[in-house]
Amino acid sequence: MVKVNFDASFSSIMKTSVSGIIILDADGFILAASSNQNVFIANHETAEARACEQALILAKDVGFRSVIVEGDALTVITKINRSFEDMSEIWAILQNIQALKRDFMYLSFEFIRRSNN
Repeated sequence: MVKVNFDASFSSIMKTSVSGIIILDADGFILAASSNQNVFIANHETAEARACEQALILAKDVGFRSVIVEGDALTVITKINRSFEDMSEIWAILQNIQALKRDFMYLSFEFIRRSNN
């Protein structure tokens, strides 16, 4: 079981974001980390959703199959945990996250406060 934390910064002027991802083991040791620059990002919610998606991709690519995903984006975490279709601006990203769920034996998404992320 590993913990994957994600966060994003967003520039409304440039319509870009940067995702930060870190994967930790149960003892808090860093197992993997990544940062990604994203273009054509409409808003902060989209930036956070993209960061969450990239966190799952990193965990999958590194080979982890039991994952707790944590982020400080309450709206994104709430929408991922819903069981019905969401037709918001981040719908396509949410659909990809739902598809990525199949690659994990255990996967949970949890909201944590910004100070803990």
